[in-house]
Amino acid sequence: MINMDSWNALLDAQCTMVNLACNKATINPLADGGALEFAIIKQNEADGVQIKI
Repeated sequence: MINMDSWNALLDAQCTMVNLACNKATINPLADGGALEFAIIKQNEADGVQIKI
């Protein structure tokens, strides 16, 4: 785990790289999961399931 002193010592480019890596590790699995479940969601809707967000 990084502490604030270590984080603040990083260059802006290094902070950007860490942020991008964290975002990719978080967002991509969520997007991939939704894409993989699309056909199942559509079938559920065709079967009368009401999906509410």
